[in-house]
Amino acid sequence: MEREKRHPFVAFFGATGVGKTTAMRLVADRLGFHPVREEYRDNHFLPLFYADMKRWAFFSQSFFLHKKASQLMPIRTLVSRRPVVSDVAIHQDLCFVEAQKALGILSPADYRHYKAAYQKIIEKIPAPDLIVYLKASPDEL
Repeated sequence: MEREKRHPFVAFFGATGVGKTTAMRLVADRLGFHPVREEYRDNHFLPLFYADMKRWAFFSQSFFLHKKASQLMPIRTLVSRRPVVSDVAIHQDLCFVEAQKALGILSPADYRHYKAAYQKIIEKIPAPDLIVYLKASPDEL
């Protein structure tokens, strides 16, 4: 059986403001990769989360997970036609959830529920061939 042709899929990982979107645009423009930009601005749970983290952490993170899954599902088809670059790695969300669990912001039950949903989604989307971690100091951010 012949293996399906697949082009590279690159994703960026790093703190807010580190330059993930700028780096994604550079790769897209200079190397001809199809860009996939994170859609996060319409998370109406985010202001609620910052007002009461323990109450809204699960909802906010679930929103991000659903949104990223919707954005990343089409990559399976896209990479069969051309290289893809994303300014977001869904794996970064799990890091935020792990931190919220460790800090006591996310309850153990909410963590288990989120992790189960995350695992189901990860099985359905292609893993990046390369994740580029962009690092900056808090002062630079």
